[in-house]
Amino acid sequence: MLDFSIKPSDVKRPLCGTPWRNGEKETIASNILALAKLAKGNEWNPFTWEDYIAFCEHAVTSGELAILKNFSETGYLTRDTASGFFHFTRKIIGVYMQYCD
Repeated sequence: MLDFSIKPSDVKRPLCGTPWRNGEKETIASNILALAKLAKGNEWNPFTWEDYIAFCEHAVTSGELAILKNFSETGYLTRDTASGFFHFTRKIIGVYMQYCD
């Protein structure tokens, strides 16, 4: 868990015009933000693909997993392949910080 100056609930505005310039990536980033907002302590807790599937109310696709993996390949998340956990990084939290009120 990161000790960072913002909590997930501090992010209030929709993710638009992010560095990704990609609506699908912004949607996935919004989904994992919403997952973090509901996590214990409203913290940047790690999550698994299974956590993500259980959280989402829509039919989750393999394309979403590909985006999460891409986030880990580009430093926005880290992924522990042994445990299956994705971890938030300062890089993605830095993006979220731009959307706080």
